[in-house]
Amino acid sequence: MDSQHPESEKLPDNGRYKELQRATKSYKELQRATKSYKELQRATKSYKELRRATKSYKELQKAAKSY
Repeated sequence: MDSQHPESEKLPDNGRYKELQRATKSYKELQRATKSYKELQRATKSYKELRRATKSYKELQKAAKSY
């Protein structure tokens, strides 16, 4: 009977469909986590630049007092 209905062979079974859904969900979660990680990296870079600027400012203040 399967040979009479080849289109039925093309339909994924329920288990594979659910597996594909899970994989898709995991992929989307990974994308979201990657985006969050990149934002965290950017924030960390900004924080380091802010610390460097603060240090430079304090050194400038110290130099101004000495002068």
